[in-house]
Amino acid sequence: RYADPVVVVKPASHRGVEPGVVRLTNLAAGHVGVRFQEWNYTVDKDHAPEDIFYLVAEAGVHSVGGLQVEAGRLGTARLAGRGEWESVSFTGPFAGPPVVMASIATNRGPDAVTERISRLDAAGFDVAMDEEEAKSDGHAVEDIGWVAIEEGRGVTADGRVLDAFFAKIDDSWDTVAFTPYADLRMPSILGSVVSAKEPDPALLRFSGLT
Repeated sequence: RYADPVVVVKPASHRGVEPGVVRLTNLAAGHVGVRFQEWNYTVDKDHAPEDIFYLVAEAGVHSVGGLQVEAGRLGTARLAGRGEWESVSFTGPFAGPPVVMASIATNRGPDAVTERISRLDAAGFDVAMDEEEAKSDGHAVEDIGWVAIEEGRGVTADGRVLDAFFAKIDDSWDTVAFTPYADLRMPSILGSVVSAKEPDPALLRFSGLT
């Protein structure tokens, strides 16, 4: 059991065509509630079952497979669409910009919401929330959990491989290739959008994992 768990759950698969976000609730030392929530503007709110991957890390600074890792959380009501951002500083700076993944870990506001990351560098990053594009009336304070991993490849003591890397994508389907590993186990994938080059809400979905 974890003393102070930080949970990242994303991206979701793409079985259902309606867009939406992964929401978490009731995070505790040994469990968390998860659901897929469509954006408010969708009509029926029913959605096909989706696959998700998750990462749980103890809050603080760690080494995993030789890679520097830091996990933390913050509470905020700030919205990227209003130009409101929270600044996060790493406890110990990384050698270069780390791979950062984040999830909103509470469900205090009923409207669909996701997180947005910007200004990522070796010392920290900015983070805020995104509701659907048409909404601008504010959102309740939510907790955002984040995990930063040094870019590169690590191998744990039990032989698990961790690849942390960046990929440039847009709103078209792109193939993201990663280096295969010899034991051919099905990989787990996690990721977040770590830039805010356009103001519209954006989040990842995946398909065709091999």
